[in-house]
Amino acid sequence: MFAKRAMLPPEAVLAEEAGVSRLTARGSIKSLQAQKIVSVRRGLGTFVNSPSG
Repeated sequence: MFAKRAMLPPEAVLAEEAGVSRLTARGSIKSLQAQKIVSVRRGLGTFVNSPSG
């Protein structure tokens, strides 16, 4: 679990730690982004969003 506003590791690292392909990790990140759980900032990284309430 990651704290609010934390930067997630790169896709390759997440994939290796979870034992999945990088494509699967990327799809999971896209799903989390669609649910507004994370924000992806090209060139900066992927960050956990703060709850809106």
